[in-house]
Amino acid sequence: MAIQTWPAGLNFRPMRDGYAFDPHDPLSRTDMEQGPARQRLIYPNSPATPNLVWPFTADEFEVFRAWYHEDLRDGAEWFWMQVFIGGRQMLGLCQFIGAFQPVLNGNVWKVTTKLQVRNVEYMDADARWFAGEYGPGLAITIADRLHTIIHEEAPVDLPG
Repeated sequence: MAIQTWPAGLNFRPMRDGYAFDPHDPLSRTDMEQGPARQRLIYPNSPATPNLVWPFTADEFEVFRAWYHEDLRDGAEWFWMQVFIGGRQMLGLCQFIGAFQPVLNGNVWKVTTKLQVRNVEYMDADARWFAGEYGPGLAITIADRLHTIIHEEAPVDLPG
């Protein structure tokens, strides 16, 4: 069975108020009888767990409920969705942790849930060096501009 994706017509952006995520501890720590404790990496790419609240209209909420029940088998299946981890948007492989909690607030359903997100991306070594050398703001501005030049503005067939 193919991995599902977040429904195209449904807003995937959570509310900003109270948005948080747990980056998970990828280490195992053993206290020793003598000397310093020993730590070792057990998960090289540990998942993150964001706490999300989505605002849905009544119609959007019905689409969400049907997708959750039918396509995700009541949240048991993994799915692809754009997520915000560390201040940037990326495609993540997600799974619900427990059931979602809907609350009707006026005409808006606020759906609260927790996800497990795998395949979380990090800056590569060159980007970390550049950000450390020139500051994160300038580095991100230059990286975004380079991405646009290379992937959107450059001709498909470069001379050469």
